[in-house]
Amino acid sequence: MSNKIILKSKIRSKVSAANLRRSGDIPVIVYGDKDELKQNLSISVNKNEFENVLDRAGKHTLIELVVEDKTYNVMIKDVQKAPIKGTILHADMYCVNIEKEIEIMIPILLEGEAPVIKKFGGIIVSHANSVKVSCLPTDLTGNIKIDLTKVSQLNSAIKAGDLILPKNVILLDDPRKLLVNVTSVKKVEEEVPAKGEKVEESAKEEKKDETK
Repeated sequence: MSNKIILKSKIRSKVSAANLRRSGDIPVIVYGDKDELKQNLSISVNKNEFENVLDRAGKHTLIELVVEDKTYNVMIKDVQKAPIKGTILHADMYCVNIEKEIEIMIPILLEGEAPVIKKFGGIIVSHANSVKVSCLPTDLTGNIKIDLTKVSQLNSAIKAGDLILPKNVILLDDPRKLLVNVTSVKKVEEEVPAKGEKVEESAKEEKKDETK
């Protein structure tokens, strides 16, 4: 796998989670189907290093987790954050079998500006933010891109089957699943009634109720 993402860690000591965070580390639980992970593995990682890995890998990219003299192929499964400050309090990682295919939801990333916006005043409407795929963990990608610069006509639609997937990544969603389409400003305005219309309709309904 190119551009490996590596995260170093250490076996967690008996120090409390609060003291661990004050020292600049965060507690992490690692689990998976390996024998040594059946009881879960408690480790600690540097907070800044983890945040950097999280930004790069998200929850959809393989990470090489170094725990002292061992290396595990893991994915970030869950991140617990403080309600107000949003600081990371705890994380879970799952150790995967790199020889076994997994099914996973991959985020969709819209890139570029669609010519239809300036040319016809079109509006890009997103209907899904991810698609389900199957692949080996080593073939995982952080996201699947949709190039909006090629969208030049009103009423254009991009479906799951139109996606250009990375090599060895198989689409599991229905190819007809609508991801993005283009509509006009006029159509949107027609679909959303004006405030006055809503008030008038409400008044009519009240009047009907009074006559009953």
